[in-house]
Amino acid sequence: MRACFQQLREQKTTVEFKEMVSFPEFKNFIGVSKYQQLEHKFNARMEENHGR
Repeated sequence: MRACFQQLREQKTTVEFKEMVSFPEFKNFIGVSKYQQLEHKFNARMEENHGR
């Protein structure tokens, strides 16, 4: 990932970068599961409060 960012910084593009990460790897890198857990937690709270 660092190499990708380095090329982006130096070349202003990743067009020639051959070592791109897969989408699941990217989601893991940015922590999507953490935000999905928060979404689930707060959605459940909203449903509880909506019923009152």
